[in-house]
Amino acid sequence: MAGKWQGSRRGVPALVAALMVLVVPRGGGQAVLSVRSGVGTRVVLSRAAGEQQLMALSRTAASEDAWLFTGDSWTDVGYDEGKTEVLLDLDQVTAAARGRDPADPLALYHLHPLHEDARLIDPPSLQDVLSLELLKEQCDTGITGVIFDGRGKWTFDIGARLQAIIRQRRPLAADYSAVHGYGLPTNPEFFFERSFSLIAWEENSSPDGRDERIRRFIESAGKLDVIVTYTPIEP
Repeated sequence: MAGKWQGSRRGVPALVAALMVLVVPRGGGQAVLSVRSGVGTRVVLSRAAGEQQLMALSRTAASEDAWLFTGDSWTDVGYDEGKTEVLLDLDQVTAAARGRDPADPLALYHLHPLHEDARLIDPPSLQDVLSLELLKEQCDTGITGVIFDGRGKWTFDIGARLQAIIRQRRPLAADYSAVHGYGLPTNPEFFFERSFSLIAWEENSSPDGRDERIRRFIESAGKLDVIVTYTPIEP
């Protein structure tokens, strides 16, 4: 089952949140990104170095966690870390996003710990997509999502059509439902939430290998206006 993380506004006052930040400087190639209980740790580290550490961490971590990359540093924004879920502190995210140079990249990273069965895929979940849309509304429309699953890197974004649908809470005329024989695209029974949540489950129920499951997931997600790429990374 795909891991998921949820948005949660905890009402942390700005001053208190600032006092929670622990700045960890870069140094000597030492791994400094780790699954920590709670939020607020900020690590000064390049994007490439941080991604390398998160990829390695996804192969050993027992729990999910979430970080926001803001151009020159990483901020831990996840709490209540669990094996299939991590909650997102929106106060930490918005504070870090608004405090950066607008020209800097903005990306939300989290882990899906390595699954023992190498055939299974663990792509962005429905909650990952909905949480990313919430951040696009509150922080920056340019924010993207990144997941490391122990075998590779998922990058995902949301198209303008789907953003409008989620914000208006309107049903999506899901092409996915028609392609898979569930009915006409205009079938009102199928909302985006229901259609998207089926994709990974159906692919993991198929007898095909991992590469084919990933290919079909990306294709089906694209029909729902979720733009996904996957890059395998060797150990």
